[in-house]
Amino acid sequence: MLPQTLRNRRSVSTENLSKQNQSSLVKDTATVIRKLPVKAKLFLLCSGLLSLYAYYSIIRSLTTNHLAEDAFLETEKCPACYGHSLCWILQDNQIHLTGWSKVRLLDFVNVKNVHFGHHKDLDHPVVLKKLAHSSELQDIDERICKDAGRQAGCDVARVLHVSDTGIEIRKLGLLPKHLKNTTYMFSCVTLNLIDLVIRKYQEKLKPKSDLPFVRDKLQIYATALVNSEPLLLQTFPKSEGWPFPEYFGACGRFIAVEYCGEPLYNFYKEPFQKRADLAFQLLQMADKLTNTGGDFALYWTDLSYENFAVDSSGKMTIIDMENIIVVDRKSLHNDIDKKKIKLKKNDTISSGSMLQYLTYVMWYYINWHVKPKKWDELHESTFEKCDDTNCLIFSNDDLCNHINSDHNYYAVCLNILSKYANEPGMGMPNGLLHDMPNYARDDFDLDTLLNECVHPHKSQGRIKAKDHLLEALNQLRNVKR
Repeated sequence: MLPQTLRNRRSVSTENLSKQNQSSLVKDTATVIRKLPVKAKLFLLCSGLLSLYAYYSIIRSLTTNHLAEDAFLETEKCPACYGHSLCWILQDNQIHLTGWSKVRLLDFVNVKNVHFGHHKDLDHPVVLKKLAHSSELQDIDERICKDAGRQAGCDVARVLHVSDTGIEIRKLGLLPKHLKNTTYMFSCVTLNLIDLVIRKYQEKLKPKSDLPFVRDKLQIYATALVNSEPLLLQTFPKSEGWPFPEYFGACGRFIAVEYCGEPLYNFYKEPFQKRADLAFQLLQMADKLTNTGGDFALYWTDLSYENFAVDSSGKMTIIDMENIIVVDRKSLHNDIDKKKIKLKKNDTISSGSMLQYLTYVMWYYINWHVKPKKWDELHESTFEKCDDTNCLIFSNDDLCNHINSDHNYYAVCLNILSKYANEPGMGMPNGLLHDMPNYARDDFDLDTLLNECVHPHKSQGRIKAKDHLLEALNQLRNVKR
């Protein structure tokens, strides 16, 4: 064993040698850098600065709650925004971004502007949506500026109310012509639908004067220009049984909705019994949208696995509502709303003013005094195959001008359940009910029913096939083999 003094001497020598090596390395590195060309030195300098900036941005992103920043939320755009009901919750730091959504450097790859967060008060994950790509929002702003006779880049918050459309809305109220060419929800827009949207609207300002009511209508119009999803969520809320996420509110150009689970495509390879249960839920949703909206029917115009999410309990929810058409069945009946004009003192008209009421009556009789042909007959979607890729060919007029349609059942069977369903690039051929066991094919005739749902061979065959499919899938999801 070495003496203690010798071990210490060796330790000191090793330490001194290490310091000498480090000093020599620094000197050699400095010498190499000095000998580098100017361009190489500039490159190293820029790389170092970029690295410091990236490091600073990541640290700032992870330690800052951007949901409390007006610039991030674009609240300065209001009323050319989605609302304000969520702002105080965000400013109180009750919702925080989670995971990769914290890192702002990744926003350039997050083209859909969808972020994930957590609601402290509810102790529940939430999804925060901007509802459009940044370039699309810029196009909407330019459209508003142009409508106001301003140059691109104008302050949309200041000019929306003096745009041509804004002036009309202030004078006449929100009319079908203002929403007609905005989003799918308003493809068949009627005053009956507009009244419902305004009545259910959760982003109303406090009615201290007439100004907030006008501002609400301008905000609804601006929202419809971008994406009707928040309006649909408020008009047909989860609390009334609709298969949509819960709407928590809006702040500027963000809305917050309930997180509903994993996307449906993650369940493509689940056991058949599980997939039968999901298929059963899909058909139930199609039935719900078609038949249980009272005066209104809702129809899918685009359908894929990405439109749905499944939570830990197996419950499915529609999470993408941008492409849903709302049909006003009441207007097809020609049942004009019972809004009576009373000229007695202190009497008011529900539409807001005599001018708005007369505009309503004129619009109604111009557009609806002649009923569409075969309006009371079932509209049956025509099967069309699209070169081994998912597609959904339809006519807005057909959906808008019929009180009933089998379109939702056709959409589900064609694009998700049957052998015709094929998501290109996702490796999911033959639909959600692929590789069905023999007992499903033989005992429940499932394959034949799916084909009949897609391509019926007789009148109203799709409706009958749908009813049998619901019965079969209800049993198959409970079969234990």
